Amino acid sequence: MAAAGPHGYGVCMDITNLVLAILGIGVLVAFHELGHHLVALWCGMRVRRFSVGFGPPILKKHHNGVDYTVGLLPLGGFVDIVGMNPLEEGADEDPQSFQRRPRWARALVVAAGPAFNYALAWAVIVGLFWLGGMKQDVEYVVNEVMPESAALEAGLKTGDVVMSVGGQKPSRQMSLPDVVGAHAGKPLELVVRRGEQTVTLQPVPKGEPGEARLGVKFEPRAVGEATNYGLGQAVAEANRSVASLTVQILKDVSGLLKRVIEPKESALEQLRGPVEMVGQLKSAANRSIKDFLVLFAALSLMLGLFNLFPIPPLDGSKLVFLGAETVARRAIPARAQIYIHGVGMMFMLGLMLVVSVKDVLRKDPQPEPVPTTAPPPETPPAPEAPAAAPPPP
Repeated sequence: MAAAGPHGYGVCMDITNLVLAILGIGVLVAFHELGHHLVALWCGMRVRRFSVGFGPPILKKHHNGVDYTVGLLPLGGFVDIVGMNPLEEGADEDPQSFQRRPRWARALVVAAGPAFNYALAWAVIVGLFWLGGMKQDVEYVVNEVMPESAALEAGLKTGDVVMSVGGQKPSRQMSLPDVVGAHAGKPLELVVRRGEQTVTLQPVPKGEPGEARLGVKFEPRAVGEATNYGLGQAVAEANRSVASLTVQILKDVSGLLKRVIEPKESALEQLRGPVEMVGQLKSAANRSIKDFLVLFAALSLMLGLFNLFPIPPLDGSKLVFLGAETVARRAIPARAQIYIHGVGMMFMLGLMLVVSVKDVLRKDPQPEPVPTTAPPPETPPAPEAPAAAPPPP
């Protein structure tokens, strides 16, 4: 049998990493549902089925009244709790129904999904600091320059490596969006490495103070010597990283909402769906398993936080309903709940479809070649942090 050449090996690894990326997204969703499932059982609710994956079951086991299944499509999972649908027959009669349990118990079940995503992200980050070692320095590589942006007007190019921003060397403690936002309408000195050249640019961020942007997507990469942390220090660093990432995600969402309100800005162009997430996870896996885990943890945080937003049919909306019922001391009519969450579900599915189509049609940016007679630079170290989220500080 002929041995597979380098090209065949590369294709094999590419397919393997794609499968790993798809499974990664599936694990995030399944772990979210596992939170709902375990807390529902702990609160005395009756669970009919817990499934990892969708479609026809390929594995099935009945245990303590629950059907545990593994579906053919590894794209997440779901939990079927009796009475989650308030119009379900017997929802108000079965003592183990979701609707019959105290509101505090229902709130715990709803909040458990996002909480499990946060716990998963925290555990992965602790492991990265404790067992994997983390590099201390960070550099920002230009991944994409937007049309009609301040970055494009200043001459910033895809592939440029940022060496300093406003006189500051990039670091884990630096919040790049905050530095850029503080220079609204004012020149921001940007020193970049372009091949073997060092170029100084003076882009003028566009937008309101605090919200101004260059119109560029950076890929943060950790560089330098890796440091191994003790368990206690790893936990402290993970706590700080989770808090920092949460704040950054909220800032990004705030900026996105402002673009929705301002008709001149296109918020839809900034959205990324499951297709893009799989692509980013695959790219991270191509670089290293550590990169994959960093992005995996960041996406777990994003999923948990996003589900807490008070948007039907997300968990945050259900918590708002339960809070309103507690204040009013009366239940919200079941049909009203179904209608509101149904409309929200249709909107979310439609938005996800549009964003997914745009993700498929979007072309990946390619770095512009830089002519040089000098030997090619030494291959940089594998990045610690992906494009979708800042590296843990």
